[in-house]
Amino acid sequence: SADKPVGTVWFAWGSRADNTEARVAHFDGDRDQVRRQSVLYVLEGVTGFVETL
Repeated sequence: SADKPVGTVWFAWGSRADNTEARVAHFDGDRDQVRRQSVLYVLEGVTGFVETL
């Protein structure tokens, strides 16, 4: 839909209820390409999150 175009992926991670983070990203490509981009995105995001703990 226009509100949720193909390639829209939500991510969330946290260590406690008061230390959580949610992000949305938009990727281009087919299902496999979106999946691969999502994996890289979440690995970078979680790595940065852990470094701040």
